[in-house]
Amino acid sequence: MKKEHLYLTIAVVIILLGASAATAAPKPNVWDAITDLWTNATEQQSVIQAEVGARTADDLALWTNATEQQSALVAEASARGSADANLQSQIDALPDSVHFGEWDESLIWQRNQVYQADTDGFLCVSVLNRRQPNNTLPNPWEEVVFVYGWTSSTLDENGHIVGNAKSINTVEVGKYGGFIMPVRAGDYWEVEIDDPMRNNPNDPWLLCFIQWIPLIT
Repeated sequence: MKKEHLYLTIAVVIILLGASAATAAPKPNVWDAITDLWTNATEQQSVIQAEVGARTADDLALWTNATEQQSALVAEASARGSADANLQSQIDALPDSVHFGEWDESLIWQRNQVYQADTDGFLCVSVLNRRQPNNTLPNPWEEVVFVYGWTSSTLDENGHIVGNAKSINTVEVGKYGGFIMPVRAGDYWEVEIDDPMRNNPNDPWLLCFIQWIPLIT
């Protein structure tokens, strides 16, 4: 081989090797760009992971709160159901509607006599003082009699009503007077006329009307 050819061959090989090396090794700025891109991607991934973690925690807290509220609502509904059932049982235990019965005319009720009520009811008393005025009195027209209604659950050894439950009214000469008094079932009652001026409570001119009306269901 001639020297010229040898030198030419060597030169071509060197050129080819240089070109190959240049192709295989990228320039330094390309590697920097790749490194920056990788770093940015890693940072973005960390941010996304942190955001996902925060949202997961918020979702868990929201779920916990919703569960607690649901439990509270269930407890409230149960309590209201129990209260409604209790109220309904009290309503069911109430007696039927109470109303007035018929006027009891089985007896001619007498004053100054003790009776016992079979039911709850009302005692209606009216007194007409038909006496003539006593002109010997300083104020004859102010002469009055007292009408008492007594009721109690007990009697004394003499059969008189014990207690202070009473109604009182005064009736002047020539006028009406009376009262309405409630009496419980089983209690005793009595209508009494007191005549302090003439001391004659059974005077036929003192007309006393006694009526009884029961309460029934």
